[in-house]
Formats: sequence, structure tokens, C-alpha cells
Amino acid sequence: MTSPPSTSSSSLDVFVFPIASGAYNDTSVDKHGNPIRKRRQHAKSRSGCGTCKARKVKCDEQRPRCRSCVSRAETCLYQDQRPEKKKKKSGYVPLRASIPMSENVPLRTVVPKSASVQRSQASRSQRVIASRREKLQIPPTPLIPRGELSNLELMHHFTTHTAQTLLFGFEVWQDEVLNLVLENKYLHHAVLLLSAAHLNFLHANASPLSARQTELQHHCLTMAGFRRALSRPTEKRNHDALIACSLIVLQHSWADTSPTASEEQDASKTCTVNSLFPLAAGLRCLVLSTYDIKPSSALADRVCFKQAKPFPWQFCNAAFAVRLELFFGLVFEVGHGDYASGEDTFSAQIHHMQAAERLSTVLSITYDQTDPESADLGLDVARYLFLWPAMCSDGFRRLAEEEDPASLIILLAYAHGIERILPASFWWMHGKASLMTRELVLAIGWKSLESVRVAAAEHDLDHVFDVLFGGIMRRQSSC
Repeated sequence: MTSPPSTSSSSLDVFVFPIASGAYNDTSVDKHGNPIRKRRQHAKSRSGCGTCKARKVKCDEQRPRCRSCVSRAETCLYQDQRPEKKKKKSGYVPLRASIPMSENVPLRTVVPKSASVQRSQASRSQRVIASRREKLQIPPTPLIPRGELSNLELMHHFTTHTAQTLLFGFEVWQDEVLNLVLENKYLHHAVLLLSAAHLNFLHANASPLSARQTELQHHCLTMAGFRRALSRPTEKRNHDALIACSLIVLQHSWADTSPTASEEQDASKTCTVNSLFPLAAGLRCLVLSTYDIKPSSALADRVCFKQAKPFPWQFCNAAFAVRLELFFGLVFEVGHGDYASGEDTFSAQIHHMQAAERLSTVLSITYDQTDPESADLGLDVARYLFLWPAMCSDGFRRLAEEEDPASLIILLAYAHGIERILPASFWWMHGKASLMTRELVLAIGWKSLESVRVAAAEHDLDHVFDVLFGGIMRRQSSC
């Protein structure tokens, strides 16, 4: 029976666990035969000077001043040279307080950690962390994930600038739509999409390629999530988000005048028929479906396709509105023809006059765009012009797709009316309206417009023609 190794003072200062009987009892090696590392014994001196103790370096204890303090021009005081303390305090007392003011002592004092020591320790800890990251191959983690910073900038721009230029006013987007963003990711991308489009518009000449790529990225994410949301059953909880996203997508379609937007569609048709009419019809279906849900959606009540909001009578020119209806009737007589869809002349005239009557309501508005009191009226006019394609019948949309001259002339009056009536703050409508004007003039032809002008002059409606198309004709004559 072997006994545990002796732990007397004559033995080596090595701590080992007792071993069972029959096992080895050699304390110089472990159970695998490897030599055991032994801590090197040393005597810790407590009689060094206070400066070396504060710096945590070894002191050679030479008197009256140690070699380290002499080389560093430090004050060197030993424990027995310090005055007696009246009250015991933790840590070291700065030697400045214990030295008489009459003595010529340097201003450098002994502190627990000097600035140089702190810097050396901080740099050493940074090197240790860097070496550990390199060994573990851990990439440095930024404070904000990549891509999130641009999203924050876009959201800030939307809340401070873009929302003030949209339909229904700033409060609707700030109080109602942004609350829905927290619950619907596709609506979040839709808000960022419109903000990116606004930034690209403001910096059209200096906008980098990455800004356009950001807009296209959010457009893809918006449409993908929007389609998935539309495929699910609609409820009161998600209906407001769907309407808000549909409004944003339609407003972005107005704002997007890039060549890639028309390349994805049929190049033989105008941009109006390609994008605005289908999206406007989809918005109308969404809004009309909310009337079966109680209580109704707040956004749906603002859109409201049931009845057009009447404009204040003091801003309407009733005499001009009557002459507008006579002019559009004349346009149908000059421009109608055979229809490939099998539409008869009577039904085509009904679709034509319904669209013209709704358009005459807003084209007869006269107000000062710079007057602050007319700001609310400007919002109502913009809402009416924005929703006019959705108020048109499907038959009128089919006539426009067939490039019926009378329908295209009505669309031309609509596009030029946006440029003429709306203030420049509605940036997202002006760009597409200008593009629509150019495309519609090419589709109609200058000869057809000239024939309409001659017919209007014969019926004493030349003033109406000048108001609707005078700017376009003057532009053509100056070119």
C-alpha cells in the first residue's frame, strides 16, 4: 500500500492530488510520462519605492533614490519615508499631497496608472482581440448592418420631404401609413421605393448608378410582397396596407419615366395605356372591396370612387365647362372611326363622353397656385386628376388601347392639363405627364390635331382649343 506523496517543507512546492494505491508516485511526471511544469519560485519584495509599485515594475531598492526613478526623473519615496496617515485609505495617496510646498519637486506625481500605461494596455488589448479574431476568422461586425444605413436615410427623407408632396397631405402618410409599415414588410419597401425615386428626381443630373439600383431593388421587393399579400384573404387588418401599397405603386408609376419602364411593356402602346390604366383599375377594385367590410377603411374613404368631390363654385368656370363639353363632342365627330374590338359607334360615344365629362369638371378649375389659401384645393385637384384614369370605363380604356383618335385627344387634354394646372410640388405627376404629351402627339399626328383646330374655329370653340392644346402647338411651331 503506497501512501500519498509527502507535503513537508523539504519537498518541492508542487500541488498534486492524492493518488490511489497501486498508481505511480513520481511527482516529476504526470500519468502520461510528460514532465510537470513547475512554477518558478521567487520572493516578492514589499520594500520597493512607491513610484515603482504604482508603475508595477521591479525596484532595485537603492537609496536614497532607485535607478528607475533617477532615469525617469520621478520622485522616489520609500514606505518608511512617508508621513504617518491619520486615517487609513484604500490605494496609494498621491505624493504631491505629502510633499511640502517649499521643496522644489517636479510637478509629475505618482498615480495608480499613468496615461502612457493606459495607452499601452489599451493597445495591447486591441492586439490581443485582433489576434483572436484572426485565429477564429471572425469578421468585424459593424455598428449598423450593411444596407441598413441607406434604408434609414431613405426613411428619413420620406418623413421629412417626400410625404409632403404626396396625395391627401402629410398627416395621412405620417399618422396612418407609417404605422402600417411596422406590420407589413412589403409596405416598408414601398415607402423606401418612393423615397428613392424622389431622391433620384431631385438629383437627376448627379444621381449615381447605385441610387437607381436601390430604387429597382425596392421595386422588386415591393411587388413580390404585394403579390403574396394579394393572394391571401383580405381582412380589415391588412386592407389598409394593401390600399396604401397600391397608392404608392401607382404614384411611383407616375414618377418612373426611365426607358426601362417602357421596355418591359408593349412598345406599340403609349405609357398611359400600359401602366396607368391597369394599376388604376387595380386600385379601384381594392377600394370597392372595402365597402363590404365594417368599419370601412380610412384610406378607402379618402380615395372614394363612388362620387367625385365637387369643387367650390368660386373656383369653377361654369361657362368654360359647358364649352368644354361641346368641344369634346366635336372631337368625337372628327376623330371616331371603325373599331377593331367590335365596338359600335353609339357605345363608343358613351364611353368617350363619360370620360370627357369627368375631365371637364377639373379642367374648368381656375385658381392661383401660389396662394396659400388654395393649398387644400390643390390637393383636391391633384387627387381628382390622379384618380381620373380609375374613374374611366373599361370601354374607354379599350378604345385608347386601339389608339382611337378621339380617345387619344382626350388623353392629351388630360396630360397637358396636369402640366398646366398642378403646381411643381407634385413632381411625380409632371414627369410622366410630359412624357405622355410627347407620346400622344406622335400617336395622334399633327394633321389630326390641325383638323380638330379648324373644326373648333368653325364652331367658335377656338378659345377652348387654345386653352387645351395651345401650348403644345406653340412648342411645335417654335421647334
